[in-house]
Amino acid sequence: MPWQPPRATMPPMSAVPDRPPPRQLLASLAVAAGGLLLLLLLPQRILNGVDSNQFAVWIEEGALDRYPRHLAYLHFCGAVHWLLGPWQVAGLVALRIAAAIGTAIGLFASHRALLLLPRGNLPHATAGAAAILLLPAWFFYGSCAETSGVFAAGVGLCWWSYARWQARSTLARAAVLGLAGAAAGALHAFGHLLTPGLLLIGWLHGARSHWRALLPAAATAVLAHGGLAVLLPLLLAGSSSGQASDAVGHLQERWTTLELATAPAVLWREWILPYGPWSLLAVAALLRPQSRRWALATLLLLALHLPLAVLLLGHHQIEEQGAYLMALGLPALLASMHLLPRTAFWPALAVSMALTVRLAAPGWQDPVPPGFAAGIAALQRQQPVAFVLAGPDELDAARSATAGLMALNLVEVMDAHRKTVAAGQDFGSWFDRHAEPFLQMGLPIVFSERSRRFFADSEFAELRRFWQEHLPAQYEVTAVQQQGFRGTRLRRR
Repeated sequence: MPWQPPRATMPPMSAVPDRPPPRQLLASLAVAAGGLLLLLLLPQRILNGVDSNQFAVWIEEGALDRYPRHLAYLHFCGAVHWLLGPWQVAGLVALRIAAAIGTAIGLFASHRALLLLPRGNLPHATAGAAAILLLPAWFFYGSCAETSGVFAAGVGLCWWSYARWQARSTLARAAVLGLAGAAAGALHAFGHLLTPGLLLIGWLHGARSHWRALLPAAATAVLAHGGLAVLLPLLLAGSSSGQASDAVGHLQERWTTLELATAPAVLWREWILPYGPWSLLAVAALLRPQSRRWALATLLLLALHLPLAVLLLGHHQIEEQGAYLMALGLPALLASMHLLPRTAFWPALAVSMALTVRLAAPGWQDPVPPGFAAGIAALQRQQPVAFVLAGPDELDAARSATAGLMALNLVEVMDAHRKTVAAGQDFGSWFDRHAEPFLQMGLPIVFSERSRRFFADSEFAELRRFWQEHLPAQYEVTAVQQQGFRGTRLRRR
């Protein structure tokens, strides 16, 4: 017989006790520990975009207030880096471990939420938590150095606080819901959508006929959210407006490039694929009464999140692999679990695992030989160097090898040249101007072998002349090899 919501009062939605027995707490801890172990054993090995490179530098410098848009993210990662201090872990490695820890916290909290929500028994909650871990977006961001892996902790805590509020709707629990939303918003700015989103879902899930009872709880949650959202920036960055001004400025900048026609493409690459097959099953769940409430909850959150995702990602065709929609995984999964017979859940989970492998597997490979990173570390021990490395794989290996590294991505170097070069200025003159600060600091410039080949074998005559004529005329150029690293070193003449 399908589950039916109670009619007597505005929430509770679940007949499950709101204090699960101790063995369920142990099960939640086991789920989190298992997820953490898996994420650490299969780490993402290639930097995800340019942000992680800068994050690693800030972590190593202790500059934890440099990212107001997601203001608590660097503080979370900085705490992990500090705890790992005795092992002298590089900043990039600390970022990866922080993402795995954040995702494990999110799994623990999601498991607790699933115990309290309808069908809240231990097998159901454990299967659901496993499915959340194996969501393509959750697994990908849990295993690479990016904000959304840590954001998963905030998402899970929000859903747990929501489940507790639904189990027994007191003002204290409404306040906790607001506090969880503000904390999630500090880890990732999209978290600020969760308090209003969860309140709307609470109204949708049985409170419409009891809206007068919902108003005090909603007001309490909003006030708690707003209070913590003002207090945290003061505590972490010394300014109550830093996150808001940064986010508003970013949205204003993107507003000029808004293209609504990109919405279907964003929907496909940010929701349907990274959360498949549950993203499609959640739509099918509208057709059955017992699954419709969670299907509507999923679509409500999608309506809140998708416009911002289109604004930020559409025009520039940026692929974030579902990073902004982390909070939608649990309701989509619940809609699917209420829709599918038990025997159909496991084939759906297998499809999700296949999509996860498709998204994350390229990062499990280690295309740079281990000796490359060892050579980087050895050169850095001999003398601090400014490295020019060819692509995210080499940069990832170098950043993981040693802390305090001055490393430049060749792709970013060439992008900077295209954006800043003056009319008529050749690449050699531009390079001299930008190389001078490094040389004045006593840092030789070392090009990796792949970076050397990029210039020496370029199809553009200007870049070939730079390598073959300009550098030998202006610098002392020597080949360098250290373990598995081969490159070319530039010094002042």
